[in-house]
Amino acid sequence: MFIYLGVLCLSVFPIWYSENNFKDTNKQKNYILYSVIFSALLLILVGSLRSLSVGYDLRSYHEYFVSDYYYNIEKGYVSLSRIVAYLNLDFRVLLILVQSIVIIPIYYVLYKTSKMKWLSVLGYQSLYLYVNSFNILRQSLAMSIFLLATYFLVTMKDNVKSSVTYVGLTIIASLFHVSALLLIPLFFLKFLNLNKWYILGLTGISLVLFLGHNQLLSFLMSLFSREYYGEFTIEIGYATIAIFAAYIGLFLILKQKLPDLYLNNKFLSNILVLALLFNVLWVWFPNHARISMYFYMVVAIYFPTLLYEYYEVTNKRWQIVTYTVCLVGFYALQLMTRDYGGVVPYTILINILMGVFL
Repeated sequence: MFIYLGVLCLSVFPIWYSENNFKDTNKQKNYILYSVIFSALLLILVGSLRSLSVGYDLRSYHEYFVSDYYYNIEKGYVSLSRIVAYLNLDFRVLLILVQSIVIIPIYYVLYKTSKMKWLSVLGYQSLYLYVNSFNILRQSLAMSIFLLATYFLVTMKDNVKSSVTYVGLTIIASLFHVSALLLIPLFFLKFLNLNKWYILGLTGISLVLFLGHNQLLSFLMSLFSREYYGEFTIEIGYATIAIFAAYIGLFLILKQKLPDLYLNNKFLSNILVLALLFNVLWVWFPNHARISMYFYMVVAIYFPTLLYEYYEVTNKRWQIVTYTVCLVGFYALQLMTRDYGGVVPYTILINILMGVFL
């Protein structure tokens, strides 16, 4: 547990310091860039040097790689794995490659969009997205690519090009985990106006989905997959429900002060609202975590900018402090109370330090 908290501090503090302690703008930009790169490399290193005992699914992936037998695995991951094997490289190389593909798009998006990059990094780790990537390799790849897809909807002004890019990247994400296919329709959020009627309507739709969750999920997954995903569910604790309920409360408070949320960026406003509603309603059901995790990523990376916008308007920091304390407390509680995905305790691969691959 302590190594994860140590990595959290080492990856967050340099970015926080860079964003808050330089008067020279150019010098600050350089230090922010360097600290973000350092943070990303640290997470890649820690993820790549872990023992095969860290993460329940990792041992299965190792067996797939060695035997070249991939049961019910998406073609994207299979192709990536077989390319590494074809080049006669070790499984550790595949692990480094996977960890890099997971981390780099996330850090690219937060570097380009977040106005509090340190808090986005904190959210990414505290909501268990980072350490969970040690276990669910394929979905972590899909989540990272999906986040990159949302970035183009957020930043590209051309509606057609941004929508096509989003759909294309989301399809690529589905090659690593089929659940990403369910997120393709979200590009319509770019064209919807955020208002109280939209929020009420979205809440109503979410309640309908909430009541018919089993039938809907079973039907959708039967179109694109087998029963495989239904057999392996992810337990989400009540602490998660509490923290996303807090997101809703914060959003309703902040919305009163920020009628032009994110400078009228429709997609960013709408997907954040959808993410908050979706997670609060659906997090009760563990088998929906496969879908909810994509929205966890959205909240982790984009929500800090909303807090920053509020601070700019009111010059009040209590929301930022409260959010930070909740994140750190939630992360520590999860690490202490459960072996979530077999990632605790963390053990490093001693053989690598001796210059020997497994």
